[in-house]
Amino acid sequence: MRRTSSCTIAHSKEVPILFTGSRQSHFTGLVAIIVAALALAGCGSSSSGASASFQWSIYDIEDTDLKTPLTCSEAGAAQVVVTLPNPATPQNPFKNAFSCSAMQASTSSVPAGDYTVGFALYGDPATYGNANTLLDEEPPEPSPSYHLYSGTNDYRSATPPFRVQSLVVDWVLYSQGAPTTCVAVGAKYVDLEFTVGGSSTPIISRFDCTAVSTGTSFPIPYGATSLQWQLFLVDPSGQQDIGNIPGATVDVPSRDTGTDVDLGAQSFDL
Repeated sequence: MRRTSSCTIAHSKEVPILFTGSRQSHFTGLVAIIVAALALAGCGSSSSGASASFQWSIYDIEDTDLKTPLTCSEAGAAQVVVTLPNPATPQNPFKNAFSCSAMQASTSSVPAGDYTVGFALYGDPATYGNANTLLDEEPPEPSPSYHLYSGTNDYRSATPPFRVQSLVVDWVLYSQGAPTTCVAVGAKYVDLEFTVGGSSTPIISRFDCTAVSTGTSFPIPYGATSLQWQLFLVDPSGQQDIGNIPGATVDVPSRDTGTDVDLGAQSFDL
């Protein structure tokens, strides 16, 4: 057995961030947010306060045509953080944290003016445990690239979507060397577990053994360079392992390659 549209916006304040992680270098084309804004209609222009609304989407890093968006649940994502460095005090940026599942949000009010904007996607702590939960990010640019006018601003054409990197695995079953099926051996699920350096909690993705022979895991935490994985064949109760493949430590390719970690075809021999 294993592991058991209102335009009234409050004055800006820094929102506590639930997840932490070291800031990564900026990368091109791997972060994703499609920025959309609420209309200015009905918003008073006499106030100097400005805000922007955002709508985000998530794709696997190999989905270059952006054909199959992932839900926050599929990506194991819990939170999106928007950072707006204040030009006057860049060391103390405005930060807004939003539920990923909302898929859109409006920032708190900030003084009108020029800003850079950064976006970050964080994993659900229930899935990622004590691992780094940063899944993808686009840090603010070195110089301002957004002008926020009084009221709510529209940046619909801003940046590409979040792109997450995962493990992909295929499996086949044998019984005494002969091909067999999940039903024949009493298996219902295949669990793919992996851990990254600094974490003691396995990140677990569960697949239906009888329905598919290929699985794509929850995203690999951003910045990971290697990980250790295992594969388990599980009974219908979801608790008892019928078989397992110990796996190994594998390198994580740079995100610049645009590839997942392909574990290939793995064989359960029962």
